[in-house]
Amino acid sequence: MIYGISNPVAVLVGVVGGSGGASSSTTSVSRLNAGGSTIYKGQPVYLSSATQCQKALSTTASTAAVGVASANAISAAATDVLLEGIVTQSDWTNVIGSATLTTGSKYYLSATAGQLTLTPTDALNYVYQYIGIALSTTELFVQIEPPIIL
Repeated sequence: MIYGISNPVAVLVGVVGGSGGASSSTTSVSRLNAGGSTIYKGQPVYLSSATQCQKALSTTASTAAVGVASANAISAAATDVLLEGIVTQSDWTNVIGSATLTTGSKYYLSATAGQLTLTPTDALNYVYQYIGIALSTTELFVQIEPPIIL
């Protein structure tokens, strides 16, 4: 539960009129970057309040991802949070630690804030959360699943 919302993804999808199912269109909502650092395009984010987001990480359920940033946002600036759809960029270094995605690979929330990983966590009390699959070396299809607490 985040700020009294048991399923923030469902609430956000309802706000923007999305169906919650797979779709070729994108579903997003605008939120302010409440963290002290830049959120980069493609980084997973969680809701830190009703109007703000921060970089997501898998260390607790309260910081599990609800979407990914669709553009860079400095601290206190607004960014669109992509709830479902495709993020395309030529350099993924700020998100995965290398420039390109591995085509066909699944990406999961990392224990490092704002990062995705190919190897999901298996640490006790951490969160296992699927974020999306690489359609190419530059495209990630975001289809976030609910977090599972280990």
